[in-house]
Amino acid sequence: MHRFTNGRVVVTINEGYPDGMCVDAEGMIWVAHWGGSKVTRGEITK
Repeated sequence: MHRFTNGRVVVTINEGYPDGMCVDAEGMIWVAHWGGSKVTRGEITK
Protein backbone atom coordinates (compact mmCIF):
# COMPACT_ATOMS: atom_id res chain seq x y z
CA MET A 1 0.00 0.00 0.00
CA HIS A 2 1.43 3.37 -0.97
CA ARG A 3 0.16 6.81 -0.08
CA PHE A 4 0.53 10.35 -1.34
CA THR A 5 1.65 12.89 1.26
CA ASN A 6 -1.96 13.56 2.32
CA GLY A 7 -2.27 9.92 3.45
CA ARG A 8 -4.71 8.83 0.72
CA VAL A 9 -4.21 5.25 -0.55
CA VAL A 10 -3.84 5.30 -4.34
CA VAL A 11 -2.95 1.68 -5.10
CA THR A 12 -2.57 -1.60 -3.21
CA ILE A 13 0.29 -3.92 -4.24
CA ASN A 14 -0.26 -7.66 -3.72
CA GLU A 15 2.91 -8.99 -5.38
CA GLY A 16 6.42 -7.64 -4.91
CA TYR A 17 7.17 -4.03 -4.02
CA PRO A 18 6.46 -0.88 -6.05
CA ASP A 19 9.53 0.23 -7.97
CA GLY A 20 8.19 3.14 -9.94
CA MET A 21 4.81 4.61 -10.79
CA CYS A 22 3.46 6.96 -13.44
CA VAL A 23 0.08 8.18 -14.69
CA ASP A 24 -0.80 7.93 -18.38
CA ALA A 25 -2.84 10.30 -20.58
CA GLU A 26 -6.06 8.46 -19.58
CA GLY A 27 -5.43 9.06 -15.87
CA MET A 28 -4.56 5.40 -15.21
CA ILE A 29 -1.63 4.51 -12.94
CA TRP A 30 1.18 2.16 -14.03
CA VAL A 31 3.23 0.41 -11.35
CA ALA A 32 6.45 -1.58 -11.80
CA HIS A 33 6.69 -4.44 -9.25
CA TRP A 34 10.17 -5.23 -7.91
CA GLY A 35 10.14 -8.87 -6.87
CA GLY A 36 6.80 -9.37 -8.60
CA SER A 37 8.19 -9.58 -12.15
CA LYS A 38 5.49 -7.45 -13.74
CA VAL A 39 4.07 -4.03 -14.57
CA THR A 40 0.39 -3.37 -13.88
CA ARG A 41 -2.08 -0.69 -14.96
CA GLY A 42 -5.11 0.32 -12.97
CA GLU A 43 -7.41 3.06 -11.81
CA ILE A 44 -6.34 5.33 -8.98
CA THR A 45 -8.45 4.55 -5.91
CA LYS A 46 -10.81 7.42 -5.18
